Amino acid sequence: MLADSRTMKGGGAAGVATLGAAGVEVAQNVLAETQSAILPLVPYLDTLRWVFIAVALGGIAVTIYARARRLEAGAAMIGALITGIAASPWVRAALRYGAIALAVLLFLLSIRRAGERAGRLAERLETTEKANDVQRQMLEAAARRPRDRDELADRLRDGRF
Repeated sequence: MLADSRTMKGGGAAGVATLGAAGVEVAQNVLAETQSAILPLVPYLDTLRWVFIAVALGGIAVTIYARARRLEAGAAMIGALITGIAASPWVRAALRYGAIALAVLLFLLSIRRAGERAGRLAERLETTEKANDVQRQMLEAAARRPRDRDELADRLRDGRF
């Protein structure tokens, strides 16, 4: 009886497909190391992984559908329970403070990310400036080089080289 349940069938299909997708991923990593012999199969493995993912999503959809059909009778009770919980003042206050805490946390995380980005940009600017200084020094040295053998000989005699 339980094996004939749509919930069990959908959950089983999702589980098998998830294991299949993970197995394809492992096989892809192993085949990447020994790719000289099995190189033509690698594109098909990617397709196979997507097929397993589609089957897993289908199994999850069947499970959700079966659960939703069984819960239709209890939906009114669940709706009343959620309304009752949300109607209490302490839950509303907790939700309000939770939303404020979440907003502050997200703000702090965005500031951190912006700081990291600014640091990376400053490092890139410093590296570019060093490269430009080296290039400028090379160009100045090339501009000061002797034009021919005679000028080189004159500089060597005068000690200006």
